[in-house]
Amino acid sequence: MIIASSSFPKIINYIYQRFNLDNYMEVSIDLANIENVKPDPEIFIKVAKSLDLEPDQCLVIEDFENGVEAAKNAGIKCSI
Repeated sequence: MIIASSSFPKIINYIYQRFNLDNYMEVSIDLANIENVKPDPEIFIKVAKSLDLEPDQCLVIEDFENGVEAAKNAGIKCSI
């Protein structure tokens, strides 16, 4: 599992520490790792590549409409 967020690294690091997510997540991809924010699919395409998976082998759980659109644009199944 990976967190793919358009948030700043400092926010993601806080969330990781607060909820001990390093026990569950392999890595995170955040605003510092992408050039285009959601609804551009770049972040989800990078996630799939970092896991050595095809987009259709992934699932995105999203809380925002732009993220849903980004997942669909990347060819990834999405749940809200």
